[in-house]
Amino acid sequence: MNWIEIVGFITGLACVYLNTKENVWGWPIAMLSVVFYGIVFFNAKLYADAGLQAFFFVLCTYGLVQWLRKVDAHKALYISESNIFINVLGIVSTLLLTIVLYYLLTNYTDSDLPMLDAFTTAMSIVAQFLLARKKIENWIYWTIANCVYVGLYIYKGLFLTAVLYFIYIFLAVYGYYEWKRLMKTQS
Repeated sequence: MNWIEIVGFITGLACVYLNTKENVWGWPIAMLSVVFYGIVFFNAKLYADAGLQAFFFVLCTYGLVQWLRKVDAHKALYISESNIFINVLGIVSTLLLTIVLYYLLTNYTDSDLPMLDAFTTAMSIVAQFLLARKKIENWIYWTIANCVYVGLYIYKGLFLTAVLYFIYIFLAVYGYYEWKRLMKTQS
């Protein structure tokens, strides 16, 4: 544990909490978090997770723009449920990304946990895209990914990050129910 991981922890916790509250400030804080965690994960040889942080930076920018974009005079993007096509696409995308990332990690890096690194990265990409589009299912993807991440980070000795992702599990469950409540007030 070092100051980079501590700052990543604090900004990571803040951005996810703000996202559960549908607060747009979660996006710029997330941008800070991904910079710090990109360094942490690279140093831990979690290369897919490190690369994911760069991708998250781009998705955070996309999410910020989407959340600020006006759909009508009152609010930007509304929280909604995904249709069956989006749900199937999310599952298929997770599987295909896992396969591609696993191949890349096993053939081009010294990753010691390529399958877990690939799977959690794939789940996170899909979850982040759904979050940016305010699809409530993002919280389900995050819950699953975070459960796996906890064990992965304990194994890698990233104990503070494991604690953060353990908290993320509860925040994802909270986010799901909070967004369900917010969806009812939108109607």
